[in-house]
Amino acid sequence: AQIQTVLDQYETDWENWPTHLGAPFYDLDNDGIYEPNDGETPGLAGADQVIWYVATDADVGTTSSLYGTTPIGVEIQYTLWGYNQPGASLGQIIFKNVRLLNKGSADLTEAYISLWSDPDLGDYGDDFVGVDTSLSLMYAYNGAPEDQDYAAFGLAPAAVGYDFFAGPIVPSAGDTAIFNLKKRPGFKNLPASSFGYFIAGGVYSDPGPYGNTEAAREYYNLMRGYAPTDDLENPTPWIDGSTGLETLFPYAGDPVTGVGDLDSGPADRRMLINAGPFTLAVGDTQDIVTAIVGGLGDTQLSSITDMKFSDDVAQLLFDDLFQSVPAAPAPPQVNVSTTESSVILNWGTDEAAIDATEETVTAGYAFEGYNIYQLPSATAALEDGIKLATFDLENGVTEILGNIFLPEFGTQVSVPVQNGLDVGVKRYLVITDDLLAGGPLYPGSEYYFTVTAYNYNAEPALIEDKTLESAPSAIIVTVQSPSPGVRYGADAGSDLTFAKTGGSDGQIAGLVVDPSSTTGDTYTVGFAVSEDTSWTEAIWYLQNSAGVKVLDDQAQLGDLSDYDDQLIVDGVKIKVAGPAAGMNF
Repeated sequence: AQIQTVLDQYETDWENWPTHLGAPFYDLDNDGIYEPNDGETPGLAGADQVIWYVATDADVGTTSSLYGTTPIGVEIQYTLWGYNQPGASLGQIIFKNVRLLNKGSADLTEAYISLWSDPDLGDYGDDFVGVDTSLSLMYAYNGAPEDQDYAAFGLAPAAVGYDFFAGPIVPSAGDTAIFNLKKRPGFKNLPASSFGYFIAGGVYSDPGPYGNTEAAREYYNLMRGYAPTDDLENPTPWIDGSTGLETLFPYAGDPVTGVGDLDSGPADRRMLINAGPFTLAVGDTQDIVTAIVGGLGDTQLSSITDMKFSDDVAQLLFDDLFQSVPAAPAPPQVNVSTTESSVILNWGTDEAAIDATEETVTAGYAFEGYNIYQLPSATAALEDGIKLATFDLENGVTEILGNIFLPEFGTQVSVPVQNGLDVGVKRYLVITDDLLAGGPLYPGSEYYFTVTAYNYNAEPALIEDKTLESAPSAIIVTVQSPSPGVRYGADAGSDLTFAKTGGSDGQIAGLVVDPSSTTGDTYTVGFAVSEDTSWTEAIWYLQNSAGVKVLDDQAQLGDLSDYDDQLIVDGVKIKVAGPAAGMNF
């Protein structure tokens, strides 16, 4: 019920997307006007999910009670987006665009913007923080080899990074900045200018007290690259623990190698990475692009390495301005039926859904095949289940290698990630055995399956992954007989019988795929020929006993032995092979 409430809200938000307030949309004709009747939709950067919201400092009661300050007229529009690709690095990244607007009455000079986080990796009390200046990346990792919250799932502690891709823009002759995910000549983006942290209950704790401008001054010093004291004239610098020198980037060492200035004494941390100074004049707008990146290895340190590999992918997508974002195929739309001893998965009936999966090419990635899995639970990952079958194109593409982070090697390794069989596309599967537990499927028992689609790009331009697989969606099935009073006329997989009239030398075959969808009709297969009477031009149709063509304009196969991919209609699948050249239709 909670999930459905969220989904219902998504639908409401989609239908009432507030483009008039600044929410992003696909402006197909680039006129700046949202025209849903012309096919324009909410969204950004080819993302699978976009969240947009607005915050302001307009409430004087809130600003005063927080840090004793008065509103300055800032509005912030947040756009977050992500990609539903759990098997790829792209699925570990959330991008964020922060738009600042000065709607006040005074220019803001010597301004700074901070990406702030209170990272709680599992148990909040045992975290470390750090910064990689070469990547403009601040991150958090576990301060001990084990974290009780992760250990409960048999996992090593994860790592999380916050990348600062593009800071505010300032005039700069000869340079080019990124603004609104577009290039803007004559400007440059400010890089990250400093990093800071503080520790709950530590020497430098949360700026405070609430309701006092002392806290605002402490935060301003943090944003300028100093320790959180309230002395703006004589701020306290950070000290590099490995050199003893002042620094704007404390904890910039490498925890994986143990070299440089490193955090110590695990505790509850907060951190922020900053950019500035800049001026935000009245009426001006600034965009800051950031990303949140996850990583998970077999130790708290290898999780940092994995996170940085994913950050490389995030950087490539940003550098490309999200113009060629690779995407997995649309997941197949699966219909399910059962008998007292079998489960029938069928995704061959909806032609529009099939085309969306098999005919869409994104950034050079084209459909390659389907995988069918049995899962141990409704929330299990693919690697926890067992692959039941693969149906892929007959095109010579079988084993596809991909780069996977292997903690035991501490780096990415090229390994097989898809194993096609070159058997041809098939869009149904009849399951009679429980391959996880062994033995047959039992009536009344609940089972979990999923069908995914994967694609292939031999020479990807943007990322190294040559294949992407659609996210799994668990199909929960209880094996049971048909409803009382219902009896199927044929079993799944049983052959259809045909009576031929006329002198055609063609061949026809068919079988029952889904007994629950059969109608009891008698069908006719008929032919139409174009003005060119060559046998290769003959097409066929399937007509039910009411005279309705349930299939039309179907191409013939060269031979019935061809592995076909005909549509499934009324629970049956039929294929027709043309006669040899020079023979009768």
